[in-house]
Amino acid sequence: LSTLLAVGLAHLSADALVHGSAPLRAGLLTLVLLQFLLPGSLLALGMLELAQRFTGLNQSNTLLVVTHGLRVFPLLVLVLAGWRGARAGANRDPIRLFGINWFRRQRYLRLPQEWPQLGFIAGLALALILAELPTTVLVVAPGTETAVLRLYNLMHYGDWGSVAALACAEAFLVLSSMALASQVMGRRHAED
Repeated sequence: LSTLLAVGLAHLSADALVHGSAPLRAGLLTLVLLQFLLPGSLLALGMLELAQRFTGLNQSNTLLVVTHGLRVFPLLVLVLAGWRGARAGANRDPIRLFGINWFRRQRYLRLPQEWPQLGFIAGLALALILAELPTTVLVVAPGTETAVLRLYNLMHYGDWGSVAALACAEAFLVLSSMALASQVMGRRHAED
């Protein structure tokens, strides 16, 4: 869920960063760069403070999902904005000429074309989220076990066989999703 949240928000923010007005781009870029430089533990402490004020964040694992999504969000925005900026230099969004509203343009025209790139970026986000221990330790609800905490606890108690199996499973999941997206991107590039 964190990966989907981060990729969705980064998709929207990268569009605003590439095609938005100058003040919007400056404000968004400042926000993204500040969050990019923010340590994970400080983000987790800020999210805990927000959870004290807004009780909706304390329901089930909402706080953990939102915190992990926000942790990888700035990197994804910069990657997507760079990719879209390179594409926009050659082609200034001809889809706008048809007068289609934003939602339909995203749903029927852009996402079917861009899903392999978004899948690759989602694999990158998943790898970063699976390695995010500082924020997980601070914001996880009592009794909740994530893959990161399970791996950390197994390493702490010396169950090396289980550590190796879980680490290999995580690596296989991330690498297979990124390899599938890369293969589809390569096939589409060859067709073009």
